[in-house]
Amino acid sequence: MQSNNTQYSQKEHKHCLKEQKVEELYQATLIKLKEQSTQDGLQIINDFLQLFPSNGKALTIRGELFLKQNLNDYALNDLNQAIELGSFNEVTLYNRATVFQRKKMFKESQEDCEKAIQINPNYGLAYMRIGTIMLAKGQFHEALKYYNKAIEVDERCYFAYIANLMNKIQQGISFYQYFRGKDLNKAAFIQFFHETSLVLMVILVQVSIKQKKN
Repeated sequence: MQSNNTQYSQKEHKHCLKEQKVEELYQATLIKLKEQSTQDGLQIINDFLQLFPSNGKALTIRGELFLKQNLNDYALNDLNQAIELGSFNEVTLYNRATVFQRKKMFKESQEDCEKAIQINPNYGLAYMRIGTIMLAKGQFHEALKYYNKAIEVDERCYFAYIANLMNKIQQGISFYQYFRGKDLNKAAFIQFFHETSLVLMVILVQVSIKQKKN
Protein backbone atom coordinates (compact mmCIF):
# COMPACT_ATOMS: atom_id res chain seq x y z
CA MET A 1 0.00 0.00 0.00
CA GLN A 2 2.83 2.33 0.92
CA SER A 3 4.57 1.49 -2.38
CA ASN A 4 1.44 2.47 -4.33
CA ASN A 5 1.23 5.75 -2.45
CA THR A 6 4.90 6.43 -3.20
CA GLN A 7 4.39 5.75 -6.91
CA TYR A 8 1.33 8.00 -6.96
CA SER A 9 3.27 10.74 -5.18
CA GLN A 10 6.13 10.49 -7.70
CA LYS A 11 3.71 10.68 -10.64
CA GLU A 12 1.99 13.68 -9.11
CA HIS A 13 5.36 15.37 -8.55
CA LYS A 14 6.38 14.77 -12.18
CA HIS A 15 3.04 16.12 -13.37
CA CYS A 16 3.48 19.27 -11.26
CA LEU A 17 6.99 19.79 -12.64
CA LYS A 18 5.66 19.37 -16.18
CA GLU A 19 2.85 21.86 -15.56
CA GLN A 20 5.38 24.31 -14.11
CA LYS A 21 7.66 23.92 -17.14
CA VAL A 22 4.75 24.43 -19.52
CA GLU A 23 3.70 27.61 -17.73
CA GLU A 24 7.27 28.93 -17.88
CA LEU A 25 7.47 28.25 -21.63
CA TYR A 26 4.08 29.84 -22.19
CA GLN A 27 5.01 33.03 -20.31
CA ALA A 28 8.40 33.19 -22.05
CA THR A 29 6.67 33.06 -25.43
CA LEU A 30 4.34 35.90 -24.46
CA ILE A 31 7.36 38.02 -23.53
CA LYS A 32 9.05 37.31 -26.87
CA LEU A 33 5.81 38.15 -28.67
CA LYS A 34 5.67 41.54 -26.95
CA GLU A 35 9.35 42.11 -27.76
CA GLN A 36 8.66 41.31 -31.44
CA SER A 37 11.28 38.50 -31.20
CA THR A 38 9.33 36.19 -33.47
CA GLN A 39 12.08 33.65 -34.15
CA ASP A 40 12.86 33.20 -30.45
CA GLY A 41 9.15 33.05 -29.71
CA LEU A 42 8.62 30.31 -32.29
CA GLN A 43 11.40 28.22 -30.82
CA ILE A 44 9.91 28.48 -27.34
CA ILE A 45 6.31 27.84 -28.41
CA ASN A 46 7.42 24.79 -30.42
CA ASP A 47 8.95 23.39 -27.22
CA PHE A 48 5.66 24.15 -25.47
CA LEU A 49 3.63 22.33 -28.14
CA GLN A 50 5.84 19.26 -27.86
CA LEU A 51 4.58 18.96 -24.29
CA PHE A 52 0.98 19.91 -25.10
CA PRO A 53 0.35 19.52 -28.87
CA SER A 54 -3.37 20.25 -28.47
CA ASN A 55 -3.14 23.46 -26.46
CA GLY A 56 -5.41 26.05 -28.05
CA LYS A 57 -3.68 29.05 -26.45
CA ALA A 58 -0.28 27.92 -27.69
CA LEU A 59 -1.60 27.34 -31.21
CA THR A 60 -3.13 30.83 -31.18
CA ILE A 61 0.20 32.37 -30.18
CA ARG A 62 2.14 30.38 -32.78
CA GLY A 63 -0.42 31.42 -35.36
CA GLU A 64 0.21 35.06 -34.45
CA LEU A 65 3.97 34.53 -34.69
CA PHE A 66 3.52 32.98 -38.13
CA LEU A 67 1.42 36.01 -39.10
CA LYS A 68 4.27 38.33 -38.16
CA GLN A 69 6.51 36.36 -40.52
CA ASN A 70 3.88 36.43 -43.29
CA LEU A 71 3.60 32.63 -43.16
CA ASN A 72 -0.11 32.86 -43.75
CA ASP A 73 -0.87 29.21 -44.54
CA TYR A 74 0.92 28.01 -41.40
CA ALA A 75 -0.88 30.68 -39.38
CA LEU A 76 -4.27 29.67 -40.75
CA ASN A 77 -3.64 26.00 -39.97
CA ASP A 78 -2.75 26.76 -36.33
CA LEU A 79 -5.62 29.19 -35.83
CA ASN A 80 -8.14 26.74 -37.31
CA GLN A 81 -6.88 24.05 -34.92
CA ALA A 82 -7.03 26.45 -31.97
CA ILE A 83 -10.67 27.28 -32.71
CA GLU A 84 -11.57 23.60 -33.16
CA LEU A 85 -9.98 22.91 -29.76
CA GLY A 86 -12.18 25.52 -28.12
CA SER A 87 -9.92 28.58 -28.16
CA PHE A 88 -12.86 30.59 -29.46
CA ASN A 89 -11.97 34.13 -28.37
CA GLU A 90 -11.63 37.56 -29.94
CA VAL A 91 -7.84 37.33 -30.35
CA THR A 92 -7.89 34.01 -32.21
CA LEU A 93 -10.74 35.15 -34.43
CA TYR A 94 -9.07 38.49 -35.16
CA ASN A 95 -5.81 36.80 -36.11
CA ARG A 96 -7.63 34.42 -38.44
CA ALA A 97 -9.50 37.39 -39.92
CA THR A 98 -6.11 38.93 -40.68
CA VAL A 99 -5.07 35.81 -42.59
CA PHE A 100 -8.35 35.79 -44.52
CA GLN A 101 -7.92 39.45 -45.45
CA ARG A 102 -4.40 38.84 -46.74
CA LYS A 103 -5.80 36.06 -48.89
CA LYS A 104 -8.49 38.46 -50.21
CA MET A 105 -11.16 36.34 -48.49
CA PHE A 106 -13.03 39.44 -47.34
CA LYS A 107 -16.32 37.72 -46.49
CA GLU A 108 -14.65 35.22 -44.15
CA SER A 109 -12.48 37.94 -42.64
CA GLN A 110 -15.45 40.17 -41.84
CA GLU A 111 -17.41 37.25 -40.38
CA ASP A 112 -14.57 36.45 -37.96
CA CYS A 113 -14.30 40.12 -36.96
CA GLU A 114 -18.04 40.27 -36.28
CA LYS A 115 -17.77 37.14 -34.12
CA ALA A 116 -14.87 38.76 -32.23
CA ILE A 117 -17.01 41.86 -31.61
CA GLN A 118 -19.87 39.68 -30.32
CA ILE A 119 -17.46 38.18 -27.78
CA ASN A 120 -15.90 41.53 -26.86
CA PRO A 121 -17.76 44.65 -28.11
CA ASN A 122 -14.80 46.81 -27.02
CA TYR A 123 -12.23 44.99 -29.15
CA GLY A 124 -11.12 47.92 -31.30
CA LEU A 125 -8.84 45.91 -33.60
CA ALA A 126 -11.82 44.01 -35.01
CA TYR A 127 -13.51 47.29 -36.02
CA MET A 128 -10.25 48.46 -37.59
CA ARG A 129 -9.99 45.24 -39.58
CA ILE A 130 -13.54 45.59 -40.91
CA GLY A 131 -12.73 49.20 -41.84
CA THR A 132 -9.73 47.97 -43.82
CA ILE A 133 -11.91 45.38 -45.56
CA MET A 134 -14.43 48.07 -46.51
CA LEU A 135 -11.61 50.24 -47.83
CA ALA A 136 -10.30 47.39 -49.98
CA LYS A 137 -13.82 46.96 -51.40
CA GLY A 138 -14.05 50.68 -52.20
CA GLN A 139 -16.73 51.35 -49.56
CA PHE A 140 -15.09 54.46 -48.14
CA HIS A 141 -18.03 55.76 -46.10
CA GLU A 142 -18.44 52.38 -44.37
CA ALA A 143 -14.69 52.19 -43.79
CA LEU A 144 -14.70 55.59 -42.09
CA LYS A 145 -17.59 54.51 -39.87
CA TYR A 146 -15.74 51.42 -38.64
CA TYR A 147 -12.45 53.28 -38.20
CA ASN A 148 -14.15 55.85 -35.98
CA LYS A 149 -15.94 53.09 -34.07
CA ALA A 150 -12.58 51.46 -33.35
CA ILE A 151 -11.35 54.63 -31.64
CA GLU A 152 -14.66 55.06 -29.83
CA VAL A 153 -14.29 51.69 -28.09
CA ASP A 154 -10.49 51.79 -27.70
CA GLU A 155 -8.57 55.08 -27.84
CA ARG A 156 -5.31 53.20 -28.45
CA CYS A 157 -6.50 52.71 -32.03
CA TYR A 158 -6.07 56.48 -32.50
CA PHE A 159 -2.30 56.10 -32.16
CA ALA A 160 -2.38 53.19 -34.59
CA TYR A 161 -3.93 55.51 -37.18
CA ILE A 162 -1.23 58.11 -36.58
CA ALA A 163 1.42 55.42 -37.12
CA ASN A 164 -0.47 54.36 -40.25
CA LEU A 165 -0.45 57.93 -41.54
CA MET A 166 3.31 58.17 -41.00
CA ASN A 167 3.66 54.96 -42.99
CA LYS A 168 1.50 56.41 -45.77
CA ILE A 169 3.68 59.52 -45.90
CA GLN A 170 6.74 57.30 -46.28
CA GLN A 171 4.94 55.39 -49.04
CA GLY A 172 4.17 58.71 -50.73
CA ILE A 173 7.86 59.63 -50.72
CA SER A 174 8.68 56.22 -52.19
CA PHE A 175 5.97 56.73 -54.84
CA TYR A 176 7.51 60.05 -55.83
CA GLN A 177 11.04 58.69 -55.98
CA TYR A 178 10.02 55.62 -57.98
CA PHE A 179 7.74 57.32 -60.51
CA ARG A 180 9.81 60.47 -61.00
CA GLY A 181 10.45 60.59 -64.72
CA LYS A 182 8.34 57.48 -65.35
CA ASP A 183 4.74 56.77 -66.32
CA LEU A 184 2.59 56.90 -63.19
CA ASN A 185 0.66 53.79 -62.21
CA LYS A 186 -2.66 55.62 -61.89
CA ALA A 187 -4.63 52.78 -60.31
CA ALA A 188 -2.02 52.27 -57.58
CA PHE A 189 -1.77 56.00 -56.97
CA ILE A 190 -5.55 56.42 -56.70
CA GLN A 191 -5.75 53.55 -54.20
CA PHE A 192 -2.90 55.07 -52.21
CA PHE A 193 -4.59 58.50 -52.29
CA HIS A 194 -7.91 57.08 -51.06
CA GLU A 195 -6.26 55.14 -48.24
CA THR A 196 -4.18 58.11 -47.10
CA SER A 197 -7.13 60.52 -47.29
CA LEU A 198 -9.31 58.20 -45.24
CA VAL A 199 -6.71 57.70 -42.52
CA LEU A 200 -6.14 61.47 -42.36
CA MET A 201 -9.90 62.06 -42.19
CA VAL A 202 -10.23 59.66 -39.26
CA ILE A 203 -7.50 61.49 -37.37
CA LEU A 204 -9.01 64.92 -38.08
CA VAL A 205 -12.48 63.79 -36.98
CA GLN A 206 -11.08 62.42 -33.74
CA VAL A 207 -9.06 65.60 -33.10
CA SER A 208 -12.26 67.61 -33.58
CA ILE A 209 -14.15 65.37 -31.15
CA LYS A 210 -11.39 65.68 -28.55
CA GLN A 211 -11.38 69.48 -28.87
CA LYS A 212 -15.15 69.64 -28.35
CA LYS A 213 -14.85 67.50 -25.22
CA ASN A 214 -12.22 69.85 -23.83
